[in-house]
Amino acid sequence: MTALKFGALLALGLAFAGMGVWTLYTRKRDDMVPLAELLINRALGEEPPPRNAWDRRLALFHGGMSILFGLLMSVVGAVGLALGDAQ
Repeated sequence: MTALKFGALLALGLAFAGMGVWTLYTRKRDDMVPLAELLINRALGEEPPPRNAWDRRLALFHGGMSILFGLLMSVVGAVGLALGDAQ
């Protein structure tokens, strides 16, 4: 059971790191509108406000933290799998 948990942690960590790299590489963060904001604006019949510098900074922070925590989760999952197989 622990191998399954560590394997899932490794897979999710790699997915988060990949998502962060993809976000930073493709520069999709400049035009993206959060889903909740989009749904609220559509319900009210309004246009979403234009993205500003603060939105772009937070998107960069999100991409960087996705990479950092994804790699950390991957390392913990890989170490857990390696130590779990040794016992």
